[in-house]
Amino acid sequence: MANDTLPLVIDDAMKDAIGTAFESRNPLTVAYNGEEGWPHLSRRGSTQVFGPQQLALWIRKRDEGLAAALGSRPEVTLYFLDLAERGVVYTFYGRGRVSTAPADGDRVWAATPERERAQDPDRNGVAVIVDLVRIVAQGIKPELNFVMEA
Repeated sequence: MANDTLPLVIDDAMKDAIGTAFESRNPLTVAYNGEEGWPHLSRRGSTQVFGPQQLALWIRKRDEGLAAALGSRPEVTLYFLDLAERGVVYTFYGRGRVSTAPADGDRVWAATPERERAQDPDRNGVAVIVDLVRIVAQGIKPELNFVMEA
């Protein structure tokens, strides 16, 4: 499959899928390793495209869970599934980090859906940026099956 590997860049179909995930009730699932050593899964309605090789999330709890884990265990996997409408599964692999840059926080907060922001009315959370290293696409059509790597 190495010969079929494409350069890593979030394409327009992925941007659309991620950008409408919350409204279409298909939020991305994030997997990370917790401090007790067990994998954690959580659905994240704030997931958004941040750059051609980056995703971002607004994390409401800045000192626990995902945000706390990233300091020593930055590896994360984000999973998007929409077989009904798009017929595709995207798996994004990367390394996450809490961003302390105010501009990043403002940008991620502004792009977070209102219903998600309402869960953090005092904006106590933090922006997490995920630098992607691999994307695997699987779909019902042959052209939807590919791997991208940095």
